[in-house]
This record gives sequence, C-alpha cells and structure tokens, in this order.
Amino acid sequence: MNKIVVKGLLLLAAAPLVFFSSLASKPNLKDAWEEYYRSNLQKAAEELTLFQRDTNTAESWFLAAKLETDGEKSAELLQKVLEDPAKGEFFRKALAELSLYCLSSKNYAGVIQLKERFPAFFEKKSFNPELAYYLAKAYRQIGRSESGLKYSEQILASFPSHPISGWAILEKGLDLISSKRSTEGADQFRKLISKGGSEEVTFALVLLTKNLSVSKGKVYSRIYEDKFPLGLGRKSSRAEAGESPDKRYQIEIGPFGSKGEAQRAFLKLKANSKESEITSRLLNKRTYYFIRWGDFSSSEEAARIKTALQKKLKASYSVIEIEE
Repeated sequence: MNKIVVKGLLLLAAAPLVFFSSLASKPNLKDAWEEYYRSNLQKAAEELTLFQRDTNTAESWFLAAKLETDGEKSAELLQKVLEDPAKGEFFRKALAELSLYCLSSKNYAGVIQLKERFPAFFEKKSFNPELAYYLAKAYRQIGRSESGLKYSEQILASFPSHPISGWAILEKGLDLISSKRSTEGADQFRKLISKGGSEEVTFALVLLTKNLSVSKGKVYSRIYEDKFPLGLGRKSSRAEAGESPDKRYQIEIGPFGSKGEAQRAFLKLKANSKESEITSRLLNKRTYYFIRWGDFSSSEEAARIKTALQKKLKASYSVIEIEE
C-alpha cells in the first residue's frame, strides 16, 4: 500500500482519539454539582468558573444562582436561565426559585408577572403544581383569594398525591378564610389534620386555634401541644427518659421548601454562622430546611430574641430544647 495512503489512514484513526481526549479534559458541570451537594461551595464555584470560560448554558446560570449568596444577584442569574429557548428542566427550576424569591421579598406582583410571561407553565398543557402553589400564595397576599383558590383547587384535582398537595390544602383553607368563608376554610384544616404525618399539619392546628371560637380553638391547641411539645414535630428524648439536666434552647425558623428560600431568609435576618445555621430534615418523604438560631440557657431568653427576629422576617418560629 502507498506510504502516503497508510499515513493518511493512521491520521484518520487518531482523530477520534484526539476528539474524545479533548472532551474528557474539558470541564463539565457534573464535578461542580458533586461539590455543591457535598457542601464544598468554594470548590463548586471553581469548577463552575472553569466551565464558564468556554460556554454558558441554562444549567450553568442556574448553578451560579444556587451558589450566589446575595438574593438580588441570584435573581439576576435566574433571569438568565429564563432566556433558554428550549425551556427545559432548568428553566422550570428557575421559575420556581424566582417565585420563591419574590415571595420571600414580598414582591407578590413579581410571581404574577412570571405567570403572565410564561403562561404555558401555569396552564393545563405544562401545569406545574409547585409553581401553581406559589402563585396561589401570591394572589392571596394581594387580596385576590378567589384567583388563588382556583390554583389550589387545580393542584388538588390534578395532583392529589403530589408532595405539595398538603400545602395546597392549607393554602385553600387560607384562601377560603380570606374570602370570608371561615367554616369551609376550617374544614380544609381539619381535612389536612386527618391525613396526619405531615409537617403542614402543625400549621393547620395553629390556624384552627386562631380561626375558631376560644373553646373550640383550645381543643386544637391541646392537640398541637401534645403532638408537638417542642414545636414542629420535635420531641425531647431526655424528657421522655425522665432526665432533668441543665436545659439549653434554640429558636427554629421554618420550614422552608427549598435551601434557596432558607438562604434568603438567613440573609434577611442578617444572620451569621456564629449564631445560626441552616439545617434540613426529611418529613413525609420530602426535605425541608430550617434556620436554627442561638444557644440560650432559658426558654424566656429565647422567646425574647424570637420576638426581635419576628420584626425582621415574617415566618414560623418555635423555641425548642436542644437535644444532646
């Protein structure tokens, strides 16, 4: 065979090896995500920077938003994800994160504007129960409870087994109460309580104590205290064992449906890692996030700080005993 032809064939055979070798050496987001999920945020940011030297994708902007601690900058990065013409997985995730950001910053009109920009994701064809839930909350906050009720009912009709369905029942009850249909709203809270085993039951119990007569409210208040003596489903193993050591207390804030929402609340409270941390718990097969604040020698001291924090951020607070 001609030497020139042989040489040409060898070059052709080597070309795929060079191509795949370059692919293997090219930075990818898999490494960045792995570091992110290990909570190695600095390393995740470095891997992301390597990737973004060559290209930017909806996924890379989304990860950048997750790594950004400044809420406003994170929202700007999420807006870049919404420029994705394919409107794929990270587009939908960005919509959810932006909705949460708008809710946490009390920009309720912002959630509605997202719905107006991308109506398909709130309609039958691509209906997303999580987005619909955030939209229902936004409508109620601006006094349009009937509009919110429509989305709560759509979630329950189309996705009765979805993890967010319990929260949709809670939202439906609040919508009904806001629409001066208190009896129907209370019935929704009772329905949620009868399901049992879910974190949102705690809120339903509290809301029933506030929206029923004093005598009836006390019944649900006692149920809450018996079931959640330390708030939000926590129990003291030391108390059950009959021990009475020196007690320490913390303030627990939450639950938050995503880590991003918890981080935004963390920033709004002007918290720092010396006095507080973000934790997570698996509840009813879903991960929720909480802010744990301080280390107090008495529940009275913790309650005073809790009152001060409530002025900074409207959320659910509980004083809990620290478990050893």
